[in-house]
Amino acid sequence: MNIQRYIDGENVRRDRISKDIKNGVIDEEELRGLIKDERITKSFFENVPLKKIPANEWDKSYLEELSYKVIGEVFTEKFLLYLLEVSKKVNKDAKRNKVFKLITLGITVLLFFALVAYGIYKLVNR
Repeated sequence: MNIQRYIDGENVRRDRISKDIKNGVIDEEELRGLIKDERITKSFFENVPLKKIPANEWDKSYLEELSYKVIGEVFTEKFLLYLLEVSKKVNKDAKRNKVFKLITLGITVLLFFALVAYGIYKLVNR
């Protein structure tokens, strides 16, 4: 990982860190490496409480909300790790839903062609 991607001169690019966590570009090992960097830790906000919601309520909009909070309100180690946890679950669920939809579509297409073939068979064998 190129840590310079997240450092611009003396400024920490919280927007890039947030976006990359949200999109699954940064994994836990890389995030922990970022957190160890002194330039990153110096830019952490102090004493900001971490408000969590139950995992069954996590969705894309919650992930989006958290990613914006990292940029302007809650740039802390605990919050970055929480954002990563939410991101992994939400992205995994989204991928699972996409696969399910593709399988459903495939089955629907197969059934359609089976019905068409059966209809043609019935017409030919009258």
